[in-house]
Amino acid sequence: MKTVLLVVMILLLCVPSVHASKEGALALSSFSLKSKGIGSSGPVLVSGEQDDAGIRSMRVEAFGQTYFVPAELLAKLRGTTTNGMRLVYCGGMGNISASVYVIFSLGFTSGEVQTAILIFREDGSIEIADEKRTQ
Repeated sequence: MKTVLLVVMILLLCVPSVHASKEGALALSSFSLKSKGIGSSGPVLVSGEQDDAGIRSMRVEAFGQTYFVPAELLAKLRGTTTNGMRLVYCGGMGNISASVYVIFSLGFTSGEVQTAILIFREDGSIEIADEKRTQ
């Protein structure tokens, strides 16, 4: 038994150390997305800028309107860094306005680790959906 243990220890000492690759997120400095739109959204244009603390300015054109995200909403997104974005449309029903969702994500080859969602409604309102973190 001592011989087997000695052989295992020698083998472990002879194995070179292993280094994993270091993956880093390439955060967007600025962004501009354009869609022909569907339903009542009409053409959709999203543009903005991001710094090391997160999104610092954002403008959205949808439903024939121009939305500028107010500073107090942008402040809630500080610390959210994004390297990916998606646009989603949800048609309204009854007294619920149609909406365009701008989904910000931070992801790696292993998958998304953080998302934040801004909702732009046809009635002119803007809100942040609850932030979702996955792993």
